[in-house]
Amino acid sequence: MSLQAVGISNKAFTDDNGFYELKCTGMSAGDVVSLIVSKDGFVILDKSVLQEVPIRKDPNRRFDFVVQEESKRKTEVERAEKNIKDNINRKTDEQTKVLDARLAGIESKLQQSSINDIERKAYTDSIQKLNTERYDLINDREKALQLARETAEKLTAFDTEGASKELKQAQALFEADKLDSAYTAINELTIQNKVKAAKRLQQKSDSLRNSAIQDYFYKGQLAIANGKFDEAKHLYTEGVNLDTTNVDNIWTLADFLYEQNETHKAITYYERALYLSKTDDLIGTFCNNLGMAYSNINNMPEAEKHYLQSLDIYARLAQSNPQQFEPDLATTAMGLGIYYRTINNTVHTSYLFV
Repeated sequence: MSLQAVGISNKAFTDDNGFYELKCTGMSAGDVVSLIVSKDGFVILDKSVLQEVPIRKDPNRRFDFVVQEESKRKTEVERAEKNIKDNINRKTDEQTKVLDARLAGIESKLQQSSINDIERKAYTDSIQKLNTERYDLINDREKALQLARETAEKLTAFDTEGASKELKQAQALFEADKLDSAYTAINELTIQNKVKAAKRLQQKSDSLRNSAIQDYFYKGQLAIANGKFDEAKHLYTEGVNLDTTNVDNIWTLADFLYEQNETHKAITYYERALYLSKTDDLIGTFCNNLGMAYSNINNMPEAEKHYLQSLDIYARLAQSNPQQFEPDLATTAMGLGIYYRTINNTVHTSYLFV
């Protein structure tokens, strides 16, 4: 297995026991780097642990990450994705049947000649309300199905080491295809009590708070798997509020809000993540995301500024790590090209044809 720090030419290779030593030339202990790890036939289970890794003073201090066989990973994700989609479709079908029955009942009453104008208006309003509810239900199903793959990847990659007993139980239920039970296994009141305990205690307060954050985000992912989008937003927000400096969690919330078309709120969190980021790869990512988000709300000056910053970063990173960053460079260049076409400006061909 090979390891390389972004922007550093040195490489390291693990020995037969999985140990390695990576020297980052020109950097000091305490500086942060992002790592690129590769091994044929294997994938990193949680890539977020490779971002903003502090360089250790002690060369013997370990930095651990988990890899999994690519074929096994693919099978697990596909199985979880199918389970999530089946669950969403089943729930939506059940709820739709209930709504259709209520609609049929009201429509039959509306056909009665004996009803007065006040009753007729009340029935008509009820039908309109139920049709809106039915439309929202179908729309939420489509959103949940689109997010099924991403949700499956997150839920199957979670490392339960050090997690709460409720979270471990929830994951066991998820792996047993019991999505409803998995969601209810983590009780929000229990999380809130944990947060209160963390505020009271001097010792172990960090571990209790981190456990609560894990619970919030895992339950949030299960909420998405069950089509509960408002609940997912609430849980993610609570988790971020417990640690407003955790870039990965802020990123998760920002992406979710963007997917829910809450672009202004997403921008707030992308901007916070950008401010907190210390490595070029993350800065490039959030600048690109902000470019897309600002384009969506027609704030073209901000969109251009962030796209260009992202493009400059990825162009530089692609020189030392082309396999890793040329796709990001191409994606950002495409976004910038669409932006220029939208405002009928001149396309920067030097960027677009890299």
